[in-house]
Amino acid sequence: MAKQLQVPELTDAIQNSQAGSLRLYLVSRALKPDVPKTKKTLHKYLFNLHRIDIDPALQGMFLKTILELGRTLSAEYDRIAKYKPIDVDSRKIHTYQMTNREMAFADVIYNQINRGVDMPTINDLDGYLRGAELWAYCIEMQAGDNNRYLSFTRLNRGKVAVDERTQRGTSLAKKFFRTRFNTNTAKLELLDGTTVNFDERVDCLYLFAKDTFYIFDKKHFEQIVAIEEEFRKVADSVMKLAVDAEIVGDLTPVQDILDNDTAVHKKLYQLGSVLKEEKIGPVRLRKMQAVAKSYKLPLRVKGGKVQIGDRNELVTFIRLLDDYFLKSPQTGYKYGAPVKERLNV
Repeated sequence: MAKQLQVPELTDAIQNSQAGSLRLYLVSRALKPDVPKTKKTLHKYLFNLHRIDIDPALQGMFLKTILELGRTLSAEYDRIAKYKPIDVDSRKIHTYQMTNREMAFADVIYNQINRGVDMPTINDLDGYLRGAELWAYCIEMQAGDNNRYLSFTRLNRGKVAVDERTQRGTSLAKKFFRTRFNTNTAKLELLDGTTVNFDERVDCLYLFAKDTFYIFDKKHFEQIVAIEEEFRKVADSVMKLAVDAEIVGDLTPVQDILDNDTAVHKKLYQLGSVLKEEKIGPVRLRKMQAVAKSYKLPLRVKGGKVQIGDRNELVTFIRLLDDYFLKSPQTGYKYGAPVKERLNV
């Protein structure tokens, strides 16, 4: 018999969920005032939460989706681990602890969700959609005294169909009319009003008691919380460590890459947790040179500092710091390993 996945704080919250406590919110994203859309900068967007009232039937559908997640956790996932941006194991539930995170999305869970009667409510969906970039939907659930949680699912404008008859002359007008088949009358009927299609899935849950996200779809989670902002911030701090350790020279030739390349940011973010535990300096540089020679890598050192002139040299430098290049003691084969798990043996 397969071993059951043990995440009691998560399964207890889900199992205690009741439709009567369920609230639905739409999450929108907007550029900060006076920030060009093409500008690469930190904290570029604002996220806004709006409540929308729903009927009991829809409450039941959302609850069913959450309960189904609880029933299939052990079937879909076999372990739980801290979030890593680069990870090939799709059967993990990743956890992401929010304490001391400075991302713009944190305002949604720490401030906006607690506004009570001051929470903006959507009374005109057409009007709301004209002024908002629909980003995700959020379910709030009070599942017992200490089991309040939020679920988030990525949502986009492609899931929205606006009634053309009420939106002629606007950019939201759709060149089709919508219908449904009425099983009671056996007729096809015109469907009035704006519709939103909700995917029956949960991308992540945030537990207030743990101040932690539990992630079921890593890609969608990263989009929802705009984690690339944190990637960029950590990437800057990692390169600063290398500069302060005086093992790397002038970074001007690759500054644009360091500012704008999300794939490089991910590699540096992954490296950040490793460098917290290791000292880098001349001794480490000499070992990096030995590995580079063995693997025939483009590592240029001048005056005791690595010289980086292009993206290829930058990625090689990052990989050397991350112990990417490994050799099997059994076969002698050499490997490039972007994902590793350190064993305490």
